Amino acid sequence: TESLSLMHMGDVLRDMHQVERAKECLNRAVAISREIEGSREEYMSLLILSEIFEQEGDSIQALAHFKQYQSVKERFAGDKADLRLKVLKVTHDTETARKEAEIERLRAMELQRKNAEAAAMRRQLQRQLDYVQALSGCSQTLLENAKTEADQKQILNQALEHLRVGSRASRSYIYYSFQDPDLGDCLGIVAEACAPGIHPHDNPTNEIASWSRVPTSMFEALKVGQADRWLHRDSVRRNSRRTGSLQKSD
Repeated sequence: TESLSLMHMGDVLRDMHQVERAKECLNRAVAISREIEGSREEYMSLLILSEIFEQEGDSIQALAHFKQYQSVKERFAGDKADLRLKVLKVTHDTETARKEAEIERLRAMELQRKNAEAAAMRRQLQRQLDYVQALSGCSQTLLENAKTEADQKQILNQALEHLRVGSRASRSYIYYSFQDPDLGDCLGIVAEACAPGIHPHDNPTNEIASWSRVPTSMFEALKVGQADRWLHRDSVRRNSRRTGSLQKSD
């Protein structure tokens, strides 16, 4: 800066015994430094001026400039301390705000997790309630007396519909196994229940499939009481007497 250059120039001129020019440079350095609310150049220039006056034997000016030097230096040190304190306070406030924000973020995440767990628990309880109600409805329906084979089929379909709704499946079936003279071990449909918008089989009781062509996944699912979700027409063999077709089911 200009004040720093003037201070160094004044110091060099002093060493060269060009005292008046040195004083001029140093006084200008002090003035410029004061215009920018003080700096290290101000009190250092005052110290050099004090030393010059002391060398000249002007003790009054030497003492006056030395006192100014001490005053400005103390003020400058105080300003630096205040600035340091302000910086530390800003740093502390920023860190505190960051920690508080992190705490709030963790609290929000924990609340979100608990809400998600509570919602999942409510859904699970609702599914259990739906299934209990489905079992109850199925049991009540099966207690009805069937006078004809058609009545029995209707009762089975109604009972199966309770289970389909309770399990939230798009299709539900009751299967039976039998021996076919042409196909061997086969799988047939006793009852069928479909959700609204799902097209049922035209005549499910006449639709069969050979066990050998049923996907292994279906056996595994049925063993553990799970719904099978991907039986399709390609797994079924047709013949002239019967149509073997199993629709995609849940």
